[in-house]
Amino acid sequence: MYSEGDILVTNCHDYPLLICKHYGIVAVIDHKLCVFNNTPSKVNKVGGNIVCQPINDFLSDRKVIAVKKTNIKTDEILKYCQPRKNAKWTMAYNCEKFIRELAKH
Repeated sequence: MYSEGDILVTNCHDYPLLICKHYGIVAVIDHKLCVFNNTPSKVNKVGGNIVCQPINDFLSDRKVIAVKKTNIKTDEILKYCQPRKNAKWTMAYNCEKFIRELAKH
């Protein structure tokens, strides 16, 4: 259903659909689909908000609104995320900005 490099646009799990959209990108980690996203509700092991979640966990409380197909590979996602592992979610660096910058990278 989803593939490596797909950008998923979902509702925000804690806001009504029309007010907030959340963005993530699908990667393949250990032969399993995962979603990298920048979210204030999760913290990675070094304290940043860019996290990698198994796709079922990511979608457990979200509905997919749109899927944008890209050719972005997992190694490109990891290369972009590594120097930003300490990055915190802010209004200036939110999930949408994370995806926009990653896609340009």
